[in-house]
Amino acid sequence: MAGMSSKVYVSELDSSSTTIEDANEQFRAICGSWHLVSLYETLPTKLISGVRRILVSKDSGVLNYPREISVPVDADHHTISKYSSRLDSNYVLVTNLLRQMTRDLRPQEDRGPGRVRSERPVKLLEKIFGIEGNIKENFDGNISRALPESCKWFYQCESFRSWLDASHDAHNVLWLTGLPGTGKSILAAKTIEHIQTAIQCQYYFFVEGLPTKRSAAYCLRAIAFQLATTFPALSRKLVQLHEDTQFSAVSQKPEVIWDTIFENIIFKMDFGSTLHWIIDGLDEADTPSSLIRHFTHMQSRTPIKLLLFSRPLRELTSLASSHSDTFFIEPISMGHTIADIREYIRSVASEILPQDDPIKEYVIEQLASRAEGSFLWTKLALDSLWDNWHTKADIEKALNDVPQDMQTLYQRMIDYVRKQPQRLRDIAFRVLTWAACAFRPLTITELATALEPEFEGFVNLGETVIQICGQFVRIDTNTISLVHSTARQFLLHSAGQNPAADSWRQTLVRIHEYQSTLSSDRLEPLYKEFPFLRYAITFWSYHVSQASVSAPVLILNLRLFCNRYILQWVQLVALSNNIPIIPRTAQYLKKWLRRRKKMGFSKHPLINTLSSAETEFLEQWVIDLIRIVGKFGSNLLQSPSTIHKHIPPFCPKGSIIASIHAQDENPLISVEGISGRNWDDHLGRLSPGQDEIASAIRCAGMFCFTLISRNGTVIVWHIETCQELRRLCHGEWVTIMETNKTGTLVATSGRITNRVWDPTSGQQLYTLFRDTQVRPISLNFAKADSELVAGYDNCSVVSYKLGSSVQSTIFAAQDQGVLSNCPRFMVLSPDQARLAVGFRGRPVLIRETTTLHHADPRSIIRLDDKNRLDNGNDVFNSPEIARWHPDGSSLFILYQDTTILVWNMVDDTQIEYGNTEVRELVLNADGTCLLTSSNGGSISVWGLPKFNLIYQLQFDEFVRDLTFSPDGQRIYDVRGSGCNVWAPDVLIRPDELEREEHSSSFDGSSISELVSEAVFAEDRGQNDIITALCCDNDDEYFCCGRDDGSVTIHEIRRGERVRKVTSHSSTADITTIVWSHSRRFLASAGDSGKIITKRLRIKEDGNWAVYRLFEVRIEEGISQMLFSRDESFLLISTDVTDIVWDLDRKTEVCKKSWGSRTGGKWINHPNDEGKLIWIDLQKLHIHKWTDLSHAESRDIELKGQTTHDDDDIAPTAFGIPVERTQETVSTVVMPTSSRYAN
Repeated sequence: MAGMSSKVYVSELDSSSTTIEDANEQFRAICGSWHLVSLYETLPTKLISGVRRILVSKDSGVLNYPREISVPVDADHHTISKYSSRLDSNYVLVTNLLRQMTRDLRPQEDRGPGRVRSERPVKLLEKIFGIEGNIKENFDGNISRALPESCKWFYQCESFRSWLDASHDAHNVLWLTGLPGTGKSILAAKTIEHIQTAIQCQYYFFVEGLPTKRSAAYCLRAIAFQLATTFPALSRKLVQLHEDTQFSAVSQKPEVIWDTIFENIIFKMDFGSTLHWIIDGLDEADTPSSLIRHFTHMQSRTPIKLLLFSRPLRELTSLASSHSDTFFIEPISMGHTIADIREYIRSVASEILPQDDPIKEYVIEQLASRAEGSFLWTKLALDSLWDNWHTKADIEKALNDVPQDMQTLYQRMIDYVRKQPQRLRDIAFRVLTWAACAFRPLTITELATALEPEFEGFVNLGETVIQICGQFVRIDTNTISLVHSTARQFLLHSAGQNPAADSWRQTLVRIHEYQSTLSSDRLEPLYKEFPFLRYAITFWSYHVSQASVSAPVLILNLRLFCNRYILQWVQLVALSNNIPIIPRTAQYLKKWLRRRKKMGFSKHPLINTLSSAETEFLEQWVIDLIRIVGKFGSNLLQSPSTIHKHIPPFCPKGSIIASIHAQDENPLISVEGISGRNWDDHLGRLSPGQDEIASAIRCAGMFCFTLISRNGTVIVWHIETCQELRRLCHGEWVTIMETNKTGTLVATSGRITNRVWDPTSGQQLYTLFRDTQVRPISLNFAKADSELVAGYDNCSVVSYKLGSSVQSTIFAAQDQGVLSNCPRFMVLSPDQARLAVGFRGRPVLIRETTTLHHADPRSIIRLDDKNRLDNGNDVFNSPEIARWHPDGSSLFILYQDTTILVWNMVDDTQIEYGNTEVRELVLNADGTCLLTSSNGGSISVWGLPKFNLIYQLQFDEFVRDLTFSPDGQRIYDVRGSGCNVWAPDVLIRPDELEREEHSSSFDGSSISELVSEAVFAEDRGQNDIITALCCDNDDEYFCCGRDDGSVTIHEIRRGERVRKVTSHSSTADITTIVWSHSRRFLASAGDSGKIITKRLRIKEDGNWAVYRLFEVRIEEGISQMLFSRDESFLLISTDVTDIVWDLDRKTEVCKKSWGSRTGGKWINHPNDEGKLIWIDLQKLHIHKWTDLSHAESRDIELKGQTTHDDDDIAPTAFGIPVERTQETVSTVVMPTSSRYAN
């Protein structure tokens, strides 16, 4: 400082000096927008011989500014900025801090980490991903049980340091394995805490005892959610995806989430630095093998490091053995954890024996030498000392009595519970039942309610549980859970009784007690008053599914519940806005019924028949609950009370819900004429329109796509509502249509070009010109949808890089050698690494696409063909179709003789299924079901891998194409002119139930195990789909048109059909029907453009006579028809043209083309029979019937406005108040009374 003496200068260096304080204040004023990182030393620095001191401690190194990050460094003043190598933990710490800070130097829209500050996006993300509760709950729980200085051995391991080092590319996946109880979850939590001091990481803890926490899908959702709340750019993309497509990950399978969120969004983004993901309990996931396969094929723009923890299960680790360059598997040994176990014993022993160091050391040595690396055994052994520490002999006896293995230790604990007084024993077993059998851990308040009324009035239920339950349970954050997943297995299978058999009582009984709460239309306020309500309405059926099948009292309670309370329960579920609970409940009940049927109660047929009759009511409710959601789910959400009076009348008369409604003496609604007494599987039909025939069907994401090859049109439908959204017009004859896995891209291939579309907006994204001399055979999106791969009939395979004109040949025609004739199919594997090519009369060839120099292909030769080849015959069975399993491990090949061959790529084995009568086949998204069609028109669903028939629908119309919905719960087939949508209840399997059913399966693919016998269905109502409807003026009859082209008259009172009027083409849907005022004339129009007009008369005997009037075909789509009031004319209206026919002369008298006009409707003039009125949003346009000449126009009345008093036509006479926000006039209400006429 200029002008300051050296003595003063030195004194001003004191931390409390005025100069230092001024400098700090000036710095604070300018650094408000800065990101600060303060590093401080943790090791003393040698100053002189024998003197060491920490120079930059936390107090002096940390400024305590708002945006400051303070980080301790394992170094002294000399080494804090000197590093031994790239693996030095301090070097890794500093470089990661620098990476984190430099991300903020990028433009605002591309910035990386930084919490999404807006509350709304976070809430929306929670909705999109279905995040339940605190996502940090398991992390916080494990941290709270860990010693502060534990797990440091792991941070010094070279494997961990290499994994943490972003510059180290090898072994991106570090996999630690350890036996149960060796502290893996604690180690995972401490590792997360350790690295989060410098870098962000995402994590997930699988929990075996919690079905929702075992879900691989929820794991992916949780990681994606954490990424989105950390990186605003990702959050914006996900919110945009949701707004554009209504995509929600809540009910999606892991494969869909992986494809939609990870491959198509996350893996394409640059996050600025390496991502670190930590997953604990991988072996406890419902489908761990599928996760491992996803991890092995990750191709991300941003490097990703994974740290996995699991038990050492060979079924899992073997999946990574072929990827040793990516995976590094390291076992947790006793040597790794012995120091932490000693510290844990020391901390607990200090509480038990605080004054006696020699005894304390003795206990530490004894337990540490016997622990064998198990923290769980150590904890339970220490618990035995709490009441046995008074003498050394007591301590020695307690230590000697501790069993060496966990099974014996658990047995000792349950024996302790049994030796208690009767009442304490009963309470303990009830608590253990809930702890072991609850779908999720119960809170103390919920448990107290569940124990009532037998046990109530607890002074401190938490303390009671700890004391009487023999160390089996623990209480974390007011929630009761078992001490370990192995304890649950012991209680359920080895404790001498099955607590799950009786756990249904309290949930079902509580539903009865809560019916009085239905006066409220919102459940949230009720959960405090009735703490067990949420759990009871959600999981009662889960407990029924676990109950004994031979409990008569259960059947009686279920009958009572279904007869009196089940509709109230449906209303409760709808009020809670969680409709998926209903089909899940049906599946749990079905599981119990299946167990009951499988076990049987007697070999005597009569007794079995009586037993089946006892549960017939439950089987009917299983069907009805599934169908109610499928048919009326949106109505229930909008108005939950409709389940009582409005929905039952519309159910088939043979359904149990309709039979209950029939007992209502004062029904609100009465419905007659419902076709069919029982539910059928036909959900709807997608009609392409006038004279159009669909040729192919695909489903992906939120969309369904139908292809009309003739004009190259792709129709985009909403997959849930079956509503047509838009049309994509290629403009050429299109032979192939394919989508990406998420439904965000559609590719079409015509005669000249391949084109790629965005179905959300209808925009054409890319036009790819190709050789017009070849015909496309296959299309596939590849490399995270950045490329389109096309296979052609000259055996060439070409890759087009989207967004550029670059194209490359993967296989040229000459690469196929002598087999370069036209192939039957070319099918790319899901990972794009292999291509299956089939030729007529030749074996199927498998070619590798990833090798630089293409090796000789592998041949798949059937056993029958091998024998023929041995006999000198080189003509093979002809393959027709090939489909890869979604995981790419096997190939399904259909041959001309209808044999299906399943080729396992890993071990090169084959399984053949002959005489299947199959013509088309396709697999669902997770590879658990195979859908086939026959030449006769029937469709079948086969369970995999056992290939057993689980569903078959008999249909007599040829199938051109078929597919599954993305969730595998619907079937779409193309036959006739359109596409049918089927929803067999055998395919509806909620995720939680599927996890429970597959708890012993690693691949989760054995859906065939879940269906004891095939379900056979027949399309009884294929001609019963009503597409047009109108009533007569006297409200005595109605006329309906159907999708088979038929037009019939029915009586309104009973709904009975009284006369068939006419029939259009069997492939035509009736779109419009109009009836004249006196019922003399009836006109019907089909989507083919044909109009049939009939003259009608009721004869003296009451029967209808039908006479032909005239027929005409219009080239445009018909939007409306109208008879004149005097029944002299018929108006036929399209979007741009109106035609008037004279009914007496049967001739066209007028035709007017209007060009473009805003949407509106024609109505008859209420006062002048010679005029009609065109109504749009602004005016009433009056025209003459004879020539459609314009007479005059008047402004229309709008809400909140009045019209002129001198109007010739008062708008109130028409009942047409119109909102300005409308785009078209869709309905006009005309009064029949003449009192409003001028």
